[in-house]
Amino acid sequence: MSVATSAHLHAPELTAQDVRELNAEFEAAPASTIIGWAVETFHPHLCLSASMTDAVLIDLAVAVEPSIEVVFIDTGYHFPETLETLEVVRRRYGLNLRVMTVAPQAEQLWQTDPENCCSAVKVGQLDRALQGKLAWMSGLRRAEAPTRAAAPIVGYDLRGLVKINPIATWSDLDVGGYVKDHDVPVNPLLELGYPSIGCMPCTRPVESGDDPRSGRWAGPQKTECGLHREFGGTPGNGSDLVGSERDVLNPGEDEKDSLRRIMAHMIEETAPHAGQADIPGEQIDGATDL
Repeated sequence: MSVATSAHLHAPELTAQDVRELNAEFEAAPASTIIGWAVETFHPHLCLSASMTDAVLIDLAVAVEPSIEVVFIDTGYHFPETLETLEVVRRRYGLNLRVMTVAPQAEQLWQTDPENCCSAVKVGQLDRALQGKLAWMSGLRRAEAPTRAAAPIVGYDLRGLVKINPIATWSDLDVGGYVKDHDVPVNPLLELGYPSIGCMPCTRPVESGDDPRSGRWAGPQKTECGLHREFGGTPGNGSDLVGSERDVLNPGEDEKDSLRRIMAHMIEETAPHAGQADIPGEQIDGATDL
């Protein structure tokens, strides 16, 4: 029994019971232990996504497996400070870095269609980056927002891939302490009132005491970009749906219908297209591998 990706790769299947047991085991485990399990189970068909708010997860992951692939999605709308941080981190760790770039748009999607901009730009590029993968890791943390409070450490995303959040249980103090103790590179915007950093047009500074993600998509009733749609159990079990996916159910729509709609939309947005990278490297179908 196995979980297969579009590339027909196979890995030991994680049943719902396996996932429950892993989450219970990892709840108090060091992040390095969780990453070690992910590397042993899925590498080399494993990657991690990075937003370049900080390099905490990267620092942890390369200590376990220096060759792990790091994926950064260059939407074309990033702050200059974010791209500078990307270069600093690349040089610091000698990363196996893959930058997914987006072709120039005739229209600025964040202006003309802000609701679907993230789907077309971010989610579509992540879909392409995850082709041929069995699992991926992210730096998502429960403390970041109410929509993430129930995030599992191990689960499945809507693609059927295993999704691992090694620092899901970390507090802001945990992150700050790790950054200080290990001299981890951070985005300079953090010191300018941007605790959560996304695309420049949709990110604002946050007032002291406000929700750290309140500066993202300020105004619209939107809290997540869609990268972290996931299940806490096995694929196809909508009862285990957690996080932001509950927020996108249409009135009168059950979870199964919602998943069909979301997946259909994601498939429509994954057609390959070439783009221009902001960082020198070999251009491969819209991705720059550094």
